[in-house]
Amino acid sequence: MIRRGLILTGGTLHTLEREQAVVRALMAFNGVVEYAGDDLDLQAMGVQDQRSDWLRVLDLSGRAVIPGLVSVGRHLLHEARALGTLDLSHVSKASELFDTLRTSIEGQSPGAWIVARGLAPELAASFPGVRDHLDRLAPKNPLLLHGADAEEAERWAVANSLALRAVVDDPERGLRESGVARRDGVPSGRIEGRALERLRGVLPDPAERRREPLLENALRRCVARGITSVLDVGGCETFALLARLHKAGGLPLRVATSILPDELDACRKAGVVAGFGDGFLRRGGMLLAFDSDASFALPASARVEHRATRIELARQAASAGFPLWLFAPHADAVAEALDLLDTIAIPRPAHLLFGVRSLAERERQRLERSGVHVSFAAVPCQGSEPVPAMLASRGGRVGLSAPPDDRPALAALASLLAPGRAMGGGSAAEYFELGEALRANIVEGARALGIDARLGTLGDGQKADLLILDRDPFLGGAMPRVVATFVAGEVRYELPGWERRRA
Repeated sequence: MIRRGLILTGGTLHTLEREQAVVRALMAFNGVVEYAGDDLDLQAMGVQDQRSDWLRVLDLSGRAVIPGLVSVGRHLLHEARALGTLDLSHVSKASELFDTLRTSIEGQSPGAWIVARGLAPELAASFPGVRDHLDRLAPKNPLLLHGADAEEAERWAVANSLALRAVVDDPERGLRESGVARRDGVPSGRIEGRALERLRGVLPDPAERRREPLLENALRRCVARGITSVLDVGGCETFALLARLHKAGGLPLRVATSILPDELDACRKAGVVAGFGDGFLRRGGMLLAFDSDASFALPASARVEHRATRIELARQAASAGFPLWLFAPHADAVAEALDLLDTIAIPRPAHLLFGVRSLAERERQRLERSGVHVSFAAVPCQGSEPVPAMLASRGGRVGLSAPPDDRPALAALASLLAPGRAMGGGSAAEYFELGEALRANIVEGARALGIDARLGTLGDGQKADLLILDRDPFLGGAMPRVVATFVAGEVRYELPGWERRRA
């Protein structure tokens, strides 16, 4: 078998190992790191060409390298569905907006959803009574328009009455607490908070024939942002699509898919076991969600309402050797999740995913003693001593999930590890936040997925999943840009012409 090789020289390579964490050169063959150190004499090795059909040699020109990022708790099919929506980012006038929507609505069958992204906030606010306009435009179709960028799209949207009725019985009544904004006592069409979460939860999936290419596009977007390993929470439906992509050679990164409670029995009968191996696609732990309102992006079957049923399911998963992935988005849910872990014996540390920043002292102490692996989402939250900082200061395992080009998300997560420090100026003192946030994402994220035996660092024998960045993320300043992503030593994304430009 031909040994396919990758050699990197002339840069700053952060292996994220405790010893010899920074090196100058790396060599990998067949997707595995065989050397990471300071000396690599290419002439003595007889390497003449910089690129061949079996070896690629890259001069980093001072750029930085880190292991690939790990994203815990993504819903890939949900993201794929979002990519199949109408794009409004080019629209700057109300007349253009209505013309674009009218064209999209024409020919749609009554009741079919029209979903769009990229609506500028100033455009949404430029005309009063937006819901009335949308009602006239789409009297027979639910219509939902998201904000211009990813952060705004998560916070607000505008909708017509048919879309609002998908989440509330009567849009005309006093539903302010649900997140339906009002103008002069009447719902204006702006929707946010839990009402927006519920609305996203009832959006229909795209047609079966479109799901696979949309999912492939979502995976490519992940790799372009430096994500090389993902925990997906979509269950069997997403797994089937991913399996088809993998068989066709279209899976560009490593995916661990969760097992939903209603799938556990079938997986056990089929002999499915949890574990990493060398494959790009595997079934992982069982996902349990503890709050129906806040877990809108999760499949409905992940939400089990009765405590006795949750305990029994968790015991069955543990007896079958599956780790537990628990979604607990607020303090009460965290307490309930810890109660469950106190009740059953688990074969390995469970994984707890939540976005709450602070807990009561009793729950903090319970969380610290539990040994559970914790990941945090980038959510607005308040509190004196952030839970991630508390755990990290006591040697706890804390994972953070945000790619380096998502400045707001990564800054929010970093502030949880280092409270009181801001991410924005570029001073040398800021290296701690960004560096530690990346370390928590990569090293602890790999542990959360159970793949840390071969991934999460770039030492000898590790998988060659790595990113080339345009600058060193451990030196502070602006967020780095991903110029190339390698998975198992193979390039999966690269910025056109990056090798010809100096760092």
